[in-house]
Amino acid sequence: MKKLVILIVALITAILLLHFQTFAQSDNRQDMTIVLPTESVAAILQDLLPCQFDFGKKFTGSFSAQSIDNLEIVKDKITFSSYIVGENVEYSTKIVNKLIKVAVGDVKLRNNWETLLRYDRNKKLLFVTPHVQGVIDKDNVSQGEMLFHALLEGLSGIEYPVKISELKPIKTTLSKRDLFINVDITNIYAESGKIVITVKPSAKYGKVSGTESQ
Repeated sequence: MKKLVILIVALITAILLLHFQTFAQSDNRQDMTIVLPTESVAAILQDLLPCQFDFGKKFTGSFSAQSIDNLEIVKDKITFSSYIVGENVEYSTKIVNKLIKVAVGDVKLRNNWETLLRYDRNKKLLFVTPHVQGVIDKDNVSQGEMLFHALLEGLSGIEYPVKISELKPIKTTLSKRDLFINVDITNIYAESGKIVITVKPSAKYGKVSGTESQ
């Protein structure tokens, strides 16, 4: 998810640079809308694969998402199927102050997911709530893989915050003067067939020497 956020930020930067002259010459402070259709989001995700990740402190071992397919975007949520490979997977938990370790082993699991999105502008946080929906081809999975799926269900329904870092001012030059474009991400949300990002850009000149005016 963090890699996807980085790519989205890069896209916003590129679009703003293409339109920097408009921002410099206009006092309009209306939000600007960037739309990522399902096909674009799917292409971005494919470029990130295979992707190494972890499931938190309770899980040990190595995990990687090998594929993400059947991506659909509807209002406020994204659905998809994934192929997750885990090696030497072990799960640890405490029961009555006693540490219990469950050896899962190697897993190759295909399952379906539903993910809810919610953006908090004030905190600059994108909240992601995953829900594992079910195992694909349940008749051909091992006992360890079914156990791993059951453990994933325990992580479902929890909001996980993804920090949206403040975008640094974009610096360019117009009429031999430094121009600084500041960007505020005002919303990120899912609609039918697309992810929508709204940003509020503002621009101001710096001095010819490159130091920003007060």
